[in-house]
Amino acid sequence: MSNIGGLTSSSDLRRKLEDCGFDDPMKVAVSSPGELTNTLGIGEAQAEQLIETAREQATPVGFQSGAEVESPPDLTEADVVEEVEGWSIRRHTPDRISWTSPSDYSVVIKAVPTRGGDQPRTYEVRGILPPAGEHNPQQSKKEERVLKAKMDSVEEAVGYAVGWMETHPIVFEQDLTEFTGVSERTAEYLLLEHETKNHQQLYELWKESTLEDVVGKQWHDDLGEDMKVIFE
Repeated sequence: MSNIGGLTSSSDLRRKLEDCGFDDPMKVAVSSPGELTNTLGIGEAQAEQLIETAREQATPVGFQSGAEVESPPDLTEADVVEEVEGWSIRRHTPDRISWTSPSDYSVVIKAVPTRGGDQPRTYEVRGILPPAGEHNPQQSKKEERVLKAKMDSVEEAVGYAVGWMETHPIVFEQDLTEFTGVSERTAEYLLLEHETKNHQQLYELWKESTLEDVVGKQWHDDLGEDMKVIFE
């Protein structure tokens, strides 16, 4: 049985509410005036009055408006690991935590507000981010991307970010920057994207022409001369 009798004295409006699925004051309380206006064919002032009355009735069972919802967690208070092999925490603000590699690639936790701000925010981990400015040959090939989205808690986001960094440590077996066209940032890119840790693995990428997409044709041709001297 419907329990919306206290919202209006109009039997026609009560029938409209029931027919449209608004059979409980809570359903009206969480609606917007525009939604009720469009659904019920009533004026905005009448819709606002219905919502206000519904919220008064719903208050005893725990209704909270968006303004009354508890403030979201402050990320500066999150329990985080400051150092993961090759990654160091760089920025820690209420809405953002970031770790960076030696050449400034980043893994970032961002708080994502929901539309209207009336629902708990979610968190996402993004990476690997190229640094602003100082473009290197492969930077145009590299875009910011979401590693995991829509996590409900700071703890889940921190756990995912740290786990990702632990499985992507900035550790090389041999120095890749000894080769023409391979800067520190390019070397880290190859490590993070292709798990390239040593000279042999770099050579394999060169043979597959994968390096051409990273360093560009001119650098790729020059790099080929180094490769031929060592491996051919």
